[in-house]
Amino acid sequence: MSTTPLRPPPPDARPLSTRVLYANQLVIDQRWDFRLCDPFWRLYFNRDAGSWIADGQRRWPLTPYRAVLIPAWCDVRGRCQAPARHFYLHFATPGLSDDWIRRACPDPLALPDDPLLREMLDRLAAEVTPTYPATRPGGRWVLPDRPAQVSEGGSRWLLRSQAAAAWALALG
Repeated sequence: MSTTPLRPPPPDARPLSTRVLYANQLVIDQRWDFRLCDPFWRLYFNRDAGSWIADGQRRWPLTPYRAVLIPAWCDVRGRCQAPARHFYLHFATPGLSDDWIRRACPDPLALPDDPLLREMLDRLAAEVTPTYPATRPGGRWVLPDRPAQVSEGGSRWLLRSQAAAAWALALG
């Protein structure tokens, strides 16, 4: 993972905010084999070992109970070799241009082991029932088409997930 901190946006940039687009917890396995290159950021928090992200030359493990930030437009592939509880947030960063993100944030970032972020993500993940993706003929997954189902406090849960995304960016 890159250990270089994210560079600050240009002085004329709009104020930074986060907007969670999707949040869920899946139990991933060897079928989790996807290209991850989209116009939104990803924040991964796995509770089990056995998965990683990689590009053509490098491989970054998704270490249990450590957050990994994947910038928008970062072209990596997600892989897994054993069942793992995989909590994730997909979020946008209004105020940061796609051009700036591509230049300043080219690689995934293993975030520092921050007790506050770990507790935030662990609590969010604990409040979501893990989903097992359905399988198409041929073994390919059909990913859930709706966000995580939270037992109670859905709007507060969403605000807390946005706070976790913002805190992850601050740590980056």
